[in-house]
This record gives sequence, structure tokens and C-alpha cells, in this order.
Amino acid sequence: MQIDLSLIPYEDKTVLYHLIQLYRYDSSEFDGHVLTQHGLYLYKYLDHQLTEEHRRPFLVKVRLLLKMVTCKKTSKLMSNAR
Repeated sequence: MQIDLSLIPYEDKTVLYHLIQLYRYDSSEFDGHVLTQHGLYLYKYLDHQLTEEHRRPFLVKVRLLLKMVTCKKTSKLMSNAR
């Protein structure tokens, strides 16, 4: 497994925005966030995440390495995620 951690640059603001939308959707059942009439969740601090000195938005990417193996008994192709 490979894990990459990187700061989200201002140019990737839309990536952060979309991730926040997914987070708001997942957590809305618990925190009561509701959709706007346009089907989006409000988040008024998006620009602050990318411009304020004390805030640091990070992107964590996890990559699984897949190894394909053949089962000798059945001759079926199987994957082994690591």
C-alpha cells in the first residue's frame, strides 16, 4: 500500500470543494446539513481553507497494489490486494 500526503494548492480549489460536498453528504445524517435548492451543501469557509495561514488542507491518496495469481487447483485468476 502506498500513501501520499500533499497540500491542496489554490489551483485545485474545485477538488477540495467536491470533497467537502461528499463529506457534507455523508455527515448530514448526523449534523443536520441540508441541500440548497441547487442540490449542494453550503460551506462558507472554502476560501479560508486555502488562504489563511493557520489552515492547511491536505489530500491523502491511498493506492493499493494488486497482485494477480492463479489458483493451481481451479486455474482461476484471483487478486491479492496489498
